[in-house]
Amino acid sequence: FSKHINEYSICEKEKRVLPILIANRENYSNNYLLSLEGADWAKLNTKKVSLGGNEKGLVLINLNNSIAGNYKLRFEALTELGSVKKSEEVDININKCYGLNINLEKEQDIVCSEEEAIYDVKIQNNGVFKEEINLSTNFDWAKFAEAEISNATNASGVASAKNALALNGNEEAILKLILTPNISGIFDVEVKGAAVNHSDIMAADKIKIEVAPKKECYKADVSPKKKITNF
Repeated sequence: FSKHINEYSICEKEKRVLPILIANRENYSNNYLLSLEGADWAKLNTKKVSLGGNEKGLVLINLNNSIAGNYKLRFEALTELGSVKKSEEVDININKCYGLNINLEKEQDIVCSEEEAIYDVKIQNNGVFKEEINLSTNFDWAKFAEAEISNATNASGVASAKNALALNGNEEAILKLILTPNISGIFDVEVKGAAVNHSDIMAADKIKIEVAPKKECYKADVSPKKKITNF
């Protein structure tokens, strides 16, 4: 085997291929039965390889949908002729490079129909790379105002008209969510965000809004007294 000197360091869910070189140092051909243990998301491209005398060959370890953490993969090869077993350990550090969080300032509220209500929405890029984030809501009367980058020295810019936000790694922004409902009822207003270049990086939060009819909001609560007392 040809050993990688240092550990591999890759991002969570990143697709990677790690090569392992097998060398038959004998003068005759042999078949090698291969196995790999250590992580379900690490698979060999083949379970058997045939090599002629003094021939070399590559075996590939495919990494897909990996989970953050430190892992030690154990690769083994067993010869059909002679039953000689050899093994090699591969150290892999899987980093959490991507992350997105959305948080609305309230969980629920009561508003009046045909009036404006505004709520802060915090958008956090918890990853290490710059990401462009597409934002959306589930009602046409729930829209975003211009965003405000909290870390001005690292400001990446905002394209609020397109409901798109660009954030550097570990950067956050505060957006204004403006509600202008023209109907009454109880609604779960949801804010969703998804990274443009990584469709599996998503986050969402919601606020339960009770929209009261406008006439109910301003109805005077006045009742005449049946008896007047003079002092």
